[in-house]
Amino acid sequence: VLAMTAPQIDMLREQFPEGGAKPVYTLKQFAGAVGDVEDPVGKGEAVYAACLAEIKAHLEAALPRLLATLDHA
Repeated sequence: VLAMTAPQIDMLREQFPEGGAKPVYTLKQFAGAVGDVEDPVGKGEAVYAACLAEIKAHLEAALPRLLATLDHA
């Protein structure tokens, strides 16, 4: 499971305790980076564009790992 922020991970673990020890990462963690992808809601078009670019870059970086994970599923 991938989330955008650590608080989202906390919420998922609280709402779905049956998930137990299944791995949950922020997109940045899964891509080998640190931090969260901040929610751009209400911050203007330039912030949305920057958020899009950030998500795209981290998805591209995470793609090999994601594909490897799917091969082992």
